[in-house]
Amino acid sequence: MPSISGLRSITVTAHKKVGDHVEYEITTVVTGADGAERSVHAQHRYSAFEKLHRAVQPQLPSLPTAFPVPKATLSDAARRVESLNRYLGTVCAAVETSGEPPAALLHFLHAEAEPSDAPADVRLLTFNLGLLRLQLFGVTAFGSPPFTAERFRYIPQAILACGADIVALQEIYERGHVAALLEAVAAVYPYHARADNQRVHQFHNGLLYLSRYPIDSFSLRKHAQASSAEKWLGCKSALECRIATPLGPLCFVNLHTTAGGGVDPEAQDVDTVRQSELAEAIAMCEAAAADGYSAAVIGDLNMGPEASAGNYRYMESRGYDDVIAPFADAVGCTWDPKSPLNNLQVFADCPAQRIDHFFFRRGGQVRARAAEKLFTDAPVPVVHKGGTKHVPLSDHYGLMVTLVAAAAHGHSGGPAAVGVPATAPADSDAAAAADPNEV
Repeated sequence: MPSISGLRSITVTAHKKVGDHVEYEITTVVTGADGAERSVHAQHRYSAFEKLHRAVQPQLPSLPTAFPVPKATLSDAARRVESLNRYLGTVCAAVETSGEPPAALLHFLHAEAEPSDAPADVRLLTFNLGLLRLQLFGVTAFGSPPFTAERFRYIPQAILACGADIVALQEIYERGHVAALLEAVAAVYPYHARADNQRVHQFHNGLLYLSRYPIDSFSLRKHAQASSAEKWLGCKSALECRIATPLGPLCFVNLHTTAGGGVDPEAQDVDTVRQSELAEAIAMCEAAAADGYSAAVIGDLNMGPEASAGNYRYMESRGYDDVIAPFADAVGCTWDPKSPLNNLQVFADCPAQRIDHFFFRRGGQVRARAAEKLFTDAPVPVVHKGGTKHVPLSDHYGLMVTLVAAAAHGHSGGPAAVGVPATAPADSDAAAAADPNEV
């Protein structure tokens, strides 16, 4: 049970615009088991209040069956805060009557437990879900990797069970998939970031963040260069997300760099396009670092020590460290051409590769304490050639890094500190002007 004895007050203190919606800042005063009071803080959008009500009403029957704050009444800021505060006051009174706060309410308020003296850490996951498919009249005409519907049914629970605090996803394109995933994980990941910039004939950029921690802001930048196929059908972009964490303000730029659009992913012109994409991500990190964030380029970068090594070395030359490198032998590859899900002939002769990455801006705010490869088993049963076989969640493995404050790592011989350096490397490879496709 959470080590609190009561909720003294729950108050909406402010509201702010986050991307395309409004979120409400909540301060809760809780009484600990030792009688001491402390304040905890949370931030949620309107729909999270609705979900909270559905979760706690059966345990707090004095609350009305339906959520009593219709969205139509929230037409201006003052009425929003006033209405939600009346509702939260009712919830607080219901908890006092029942004698025990529901777990869903404590999670919503970020009041599950007393603060710990142990050093804080943040676990960050990158995972390419591989959910690209072309449907005609509701029938899948093409999927790469295949078995999209079967695999997606297992993905939400796998993410919930992995223990990550922040999740950066690639290749999740469809609105239905996004809505189902957000609904399934909302109790653990109340915050998310996603932005649209595709044209009517293009796939979505496929990028999504899930977070336990409040998101300060996010923005999307469409890449200036792309292969011809990706330029027409795709919408290659970089999604920046600034997050308030126990380690301080962190910024991640999530992207899925070019794989060549059907040609050799290591061809020279493909590497040139990829370097341009990386340079744009670095420019976004530099801007975040100027605002006090420790920043990193993360995601499926389609390059690494084993393939397109020039792109890999480019990141190091720009002052961005591969924080998985000290753990590389244990982690191994994150994409394997021998996977039963790799169904494109163009990749058949590629080596196994570590192409999913965390490149942190060199400096000193946080360190990588541990790293692990996730989702390596094959839990998904599929019908294949008249029989049944089992396949993994995706053609990529998940990659998770555990970050700690630089001073908390404990010895000077460990992985290098990463974060905000004293002197920022010059950004001569990316335009400083805002992209017209940013949102």
